This record gives sequence, structure tokens and C-alpha cells, in this order.
Amino acid sequence: MFLAVGMDGNNQILPIGYGIGKSEDGESWTWFLSKLKECIGEHPDLVIISDRAASIQLAVRVVFPRSFHGLCCRHLMVNLRLP
Repeated sequence: MFLAVGMDGNNQILPIGYGIGKSEDGESWTWFLSKLKECIGEHPDLVIISDRAASIQLAVRVVFPRSFHGLCCRHLMVNLRLP
């Protein structure tokens, strides 16, 4: 399941869109982000935050090449923890 959320002026997280795909590969993420782009359009100040999955990074570069793509601090923290 793919999910896009946004944050409003009161820092409330709101769902923007979701999709269901076979896997989290580049093709599926590109499809999902393309559909999202059809709904929200092109925004000059768009920021996309995700984990470090290469498939998401590729899809963001293809579909939203002008957006800033940042990494989720929580995912980084969890991935950097030592056992």
C-alpha cells in the first residue's frame, strides 16, 4: 500500500492519496507518484520525505524532478541503531 500525507498549518497530518500495488519497486512507486501528480499538480515548494528506498528515490527524480526529496529522521534513526 502506498500512502501520501501532508501537513497543514496547524501541523496536523492529513491523507492526500493512497494506492495499492504489487510491490514497492520503482515501477509501482513511479505509477503511484504519477497518479498523485495528476491530482495535486506541479508545486514549486513541494517537499517529499521518505525512507532511503532506492525505488522511491528513482520515482521522485522521474515524476517530481524539481521537488526536494528529504530523508525521514525516524527511519534514519532506526536504521542506525546498533543491536
